[in-house]
Amino acid sequence: LVATVVAIIAGVAFLSAGLMFTDALRSSLGGSLAARYAHVDAAVQAGPDRQGPPAKVPAKLLGQVEGIAGVRAGAGQLVSSLGSYERGRKKPEDITARGWSDGRLLNPTGVVLGAAPTAVGQVALDRRTAGDRDLSVGDQVRLSTSKGPARFTIVGITSFGDDDAEDGNGTVSFSSTQTFAALNNGAPEYTRILVAADASVSAPQLVHRLRHDLAGPS
Repeated sequence: LVATVVAIIAGVAFLSAGLMFTDALRSSLGGSLAARYAHVDAAVQAGPDRQGPPAKVPAKLLGQVEGIAGVRAGAGQLVSSLGSYERGRKKPEDITARGWSDGRLLNPTGVVLGAAPTAVGQVALDRRTAGDRDLSVGDQVRLSTSKGPARFTIVGITSFGDDDAEDGNGTVSFSSTQTFAALNNGAPEYTRILVAADASVSAPQLVHRLRHDLAGPS
């Protein structure tokens, strides 16, 4: 069993509550939300019985999840809020930052122009924010990360299915090589781990196995 107290959430519950979208944003995304997370059969995140700021799960837990029988794929998801400096403005505006998932199955974000971020100093920006700020592939954007302000090169423009962005205040995606440093002050932790079942198990069976192997028999 893992030392961190974890909660295993079924895919349906994850879509309705686990993403912590506002009702307005969930309504505006409509069918895109379910479609882009269609392969999520379960989510592993920190247990609810903890006081203080929301806890995260250790990144090393991803390997353990992927080794459980019935798991087709797992993907760590790290989400944070950063400051984004617009041209000519000294005060940053909030933007949602996400770590880019290198596996397509559980990555809800798609690249519509350019490429996904793969190296330090690279980011992808959602289509709406890019349009509003007249930014494109090759331009630089200044962001206030957990390590301090820095400039990043936009290598891709992204969308969330038919919608321009997954997040109401825009989405900036960091490469997996820089996610922890930029979003979590270097700590190797995820907000949650998304899990897809293989053909040998149903979603409820997978949830049961995850709960048994990670949290212990109930």
